[in-house]
Amino acid sequence: MDLSTIIVNYRTRDLLRDCLTSLYDQTPDLEHEVFVVDNASGDGSVEMVEAEFPDVRLIASDENLGFARANNLALKQAAGDVIALLNPDTVVVERAMEKIVAYLRENPRVGAVCPDLPQPDGTLQVTSCGYLPGFWRMFCQYFFLTRLFPRSRLFRGMNLVAGVYRDPVRVEWLSGACLAARREVWNEVGPLDESWFMFAEDMEWCQRALRRRYQLHYLPQVTVYHIWGASSKGDAHAVSTMWLDSIASWHRRDHGRISTAAMMLVISAGLRLRSLLHKIRSMRGCGDKWRVESEYVGRCSRKAAMLAWAGLKGDIP
Repeated sequence: MDLSTIIVNYRTRDLLRDCLTSLYDQTPDLEHEVFVVDNASGDGSVEMVEAEFPDVRLIASDENLGFARANNLALKQAAGDVIALLNPDTVVVERAMEKIVAYLRENPRVGAVCPDLPQPDGTLQVTSCGYLPGFWRMFCQYFFLTRLFPRSRLFRGMNLVAGVYRDPVRVEWLSGACLAARREVWNEVGPLDESWFMFAEDMEWCQRALRRRYQLHYLPQVTVYHIWGASSKGDAHAVSTMWLDSIASWHRRDHGRISTAAMMLVISAGLRLRSLLHKIRSMRGCGDKWRVESEYVGRCSRKAAMLAWAGLKGDIP
């Protein structure tokens, strides 16, 4: 078996259909199994998969298990030489999964990879990979130093700047929206950490892979389209700031409360600045999009400030 692909679905029936169609269309030369773990969607996703994709190995949960727990159910059963996690709000193009499998086979020192993940219209400001976050990297990220000096090691942010690289880049974390690794790497590194409902588990898994001296590569020449945020749209308000909780909790494991509080404080300040810039854009008649973005980023800024205070008090688990 060449490839096992695992898709965790929650209320994205139509997007899931498009994802599965593209996945099968774009892997004609691979021996390939596909798992769909449905997190109690209740939107007809399970029935759609059963009727339209009978070859899919469907796991229908009667509760929303979150990202890590759901993926781990299928990871236990996956038999492919390469095992890939894939979001349901993605579209595979130009035989991307075949290229990923070939790259991992040709580069045995590379443990895991992720492709470029732009919007379907090709737009992408930051990549879904980069370097493990801390105070300085978050400062560089949120106060535009990374964007001004995208190739500088000194000013590395959490995310790589999009459009800068054409060849594979060695990084420290890869997005779980499309993360592929050889089965022996999954076996050695272990499953995803189930401490969080969503977010941070991909960074934590990559951190464990790095500790075992595996290389992680971003493949800018391989493209999978990603409709950003669509897989969490059903509970958009509830999960819109959850990434901050997860990053703070994960960072707190290996760093003191002061370090975590400082990182969250710089995130809050950087997000506040971006919220202000978006608001100015909206006031200049640049579209309602920027008003909505300003409100969202402002909400994240307030959440980060709350987490900074919680970090100082030692209240982050």
